[in-house]
Amino acid sequence: MINLCLVVIATQFSETKKREIERMAAERARRRRQSRSSSTATSVQNSTAGCYDELLEFVSYLGRFFCATNCDIAAKRLYYTGIKYAE
Repeated sequence: MINLCLVVIATQFSETKKREIERMAAERARRRRQSRSSSTATSVQNSTAGCYDELLEFVSYLGRFFCATNCDIAAKRLYYTGIKYAE
């Protein structure tokens, strides 16, 4: 009885392994087709997305810079006029 159970388990394992290997091979083939079929327009679009990200980062940097500069100027003006402010 135990031998029969072991044979059934071994057979199921073998079939499962075979299915998984076939699935992985199909996935690899699909990925190869996708990488070959990607056009240069897609790669240009991806590089411009990076450009937009960089531009957005720079604009946010400028906003933080000007805000900090204006806050410092306003604080100095308040200090010189004698008005108390909370930091």
